Amino acid sequence: MGNLHNKPLDDDVERDQTTYPLLHSLITAKTVHGLRVDCDGLAAELAALWSVKGSETITAERVAGIISTFAPVAAAFPLHESMENIFSQAREALRATAS
Repeated sequence: MGNLHNKPLDDDVERDQTTYPLLHSLITAKTVHGLRVDCDGLAAELAALWSVKGSETITAERVAGIISTFAPVAAAFPLHESMENIFSQAREALRATAS
């Protein structure tokens, strides 16, 4: 039986920490006081990772647009929202920012 908690983004970033240092720091951060985030840098790292993994090249600007579209939706989810609904809403954010 496969791992039901598979996290491909975490796995990719863990394997290549030097290429994605900001993503690695964000994913592994353990804090109760918040943290500073380099949004432009994270968007660039996500764009690079998604371009390598996907069928198209994606820009940091599009990643920033996806995050801007999805962030208010994500913030409104109840604490125990189903992952099915979360991913459905994420796909909507992707479609809304399609180039």
